[in-house]
Amino acid sequence: MTSTLYKKISFTTALSLLLMAIIAPIAVFGILEAQGPKSAQDLQIAGSIFVLIAFLDILVGWGVRWLFMSENPELAELSGWLRILYGSVLLLSTTPLFIAATDPATMVQADSAILTFQWIWDIGLFLFGMHMMLLGILVYRSPNFSRILGILVIITGLAYTIDSILIILGIAFPVVFGEYLFFGEILFMLWLFYRAIKGVRN
Repeated sequence: MTSTLYKKISFTTALSLLLMAIIAPIAVFGILEAQGPKSAQDLQIAGSIFVLIAFLDILVGWGVRWLFMSENPELAELSGWLRILYGSVLLLSTTPLFIAATDPATMVQADSAILTFQWIWDIGLFLFGMHMMLLGILVYRSPNFSRILGILVIITGLAYTIDSILIILGIAFPVVFGEYLFFGEILFMLWLFYRAIKGVRN
């Protein structure tokens, strides 16, 4: 891969991560978890935001595949496809939101639709966590990234994986690890912006 192409993929992947970090809280905290009843328009807006996020996740998955393909093709393929699959599950999870938005009894159906969306999304986070752990290994082994960053990305992936497993098993744990250990992906995004400027390390 040429340095120019590497810079473009790094920037596109980092920008996708940045956009997700900006718009996801709008849908989650500004709409779905906000106090008060939800209108059909609320559900449509939240669903549309998560559709966009799902496609950005898929774009990130392709970016990861290309960035690490020359260094570790098997692991890059697996990590990238796990992210793509996660994005597909997230896309599927928006279905209850759009269905409820077309129901005349939206005010009654909204809470149930949001819970179903959240449950499917939480299950999908298992795929996200596995992707992040494999990505952390790729980052750790790559000459273009910091080994410390790789460890932090692995920790983030482990946190989301544990959270998802607890949900699947129906275990009500008092701590949601992903809420505190999400920083690995943010740091990975910042490093990608840095790589978008510097290119491949010689």
